[in-house]
Amino acid sequence: MSGAEPGPDIATLRRELAEAPDGERLNPLGLGRLVTGAGAMDGLADVVAGLARPGGEVVVLAAATPMTAAGHDLQTLVGEALGDRFAVRWVVVGPAGSPGSNDVHADEPTVAAAAAWAADADCVVTVGSGTVTDIGKAATPGGTTLVAVQTATSVNGYADPFSVLLRHGVKRTTPSRWPDALVIDQAVLQDAPAELNRAGAGDLMAMFTATADWYLAWAMEPARGPASPQPDPHPGDPHYHPAVAGLALARGERLIALAPRLGADPDPRWGWPGRPRRRPAWSTRSATCWRWPRPPAGGRPASTARRWASRAWSRRGPGPTFCG
Repeated sequence: MSGAEPGPDIATLRRELAEAPDGERLNPLGLGRLVTGAGAMDGLADVVAGLARPGGEVVVLAAATPMTAAGHDLQTLVGEALGDRFAVRWVVVGPAGSPGSNDVHADEPTVAAAAAWAADADCVVTVGSGTVTDIGKAATPGGTTLVAVQTATSVNGYADPFSVLLRHGVKRTTPSRWPDALVIDQAVLQDAPAELNRAGAGDLMAMFTATADWYLAWAMEPARGPASPQPDPHPGDPHYHPAVAGLALARGERLIALAPRLGADPDPRWGWPGRPRRRPAWSTRSATCWRWPRPPAGGRPASTARRWASRAWSRRGPGPTFCG
């Protein structure tokens, strides 16, 4: 693995929405740093060093699922990268005895256990799927550095301030926190299960219908608008914002061009033909855009549509379906 490549320009995204009409009702982008491309993992220790106390304790939250990068054990790579500069504690979240990715759930006991491990850490690093990342975002205290290492293109939720948590048996999109840094390495994504990467195709496809649904829900609500004498019946729902929708759909034509090839001789590691290197960047861009509308307590406009589309696309191959 060689030097990392720049990903989506976070500063440019901030500026685009700040300059949009009615931009004052958008939340600030809290994702501090994005390191992506070939060799991004080589810079993990520098990312942590730039955010955490020198020599402090780093707690790594990960599932029991074996993960690799270019065929090398990912736990070993992370341990070697951080071990020379920090005290590292590797914590397995969820069941430790089974390698199945569906065995990890962001339920109350799992989040509480992760929070106990994270309580005294100088930095928390999540290494895993969207579920593991959601657990880390919900469990890491606000004053503690959080670095997320993305291990599949299954969802775009790595780059947002929400967690999908399992509460009383029901999944709920819940405000949590932004990661301070997101690390996306091409070699790690390439070794992810194909069904997870296929689910990420559905996650992106949902942006088309989600923007329309978001607009219709906003436009058809009689109490919408500052001149309405009625109180907003859903004050937690973010109001439609065309600049946010436009940024989320900015790569739509390129995504449509790739979609028919899904399932037609896909790369067995990616679940997509041709290993499209820009898809992680598209996913990160759409995630940051969807999380901007105020109020911050609101849910994500695309959450339900994304989940169903992810499951549909992951079914394009053999085996179980995944979302996250």
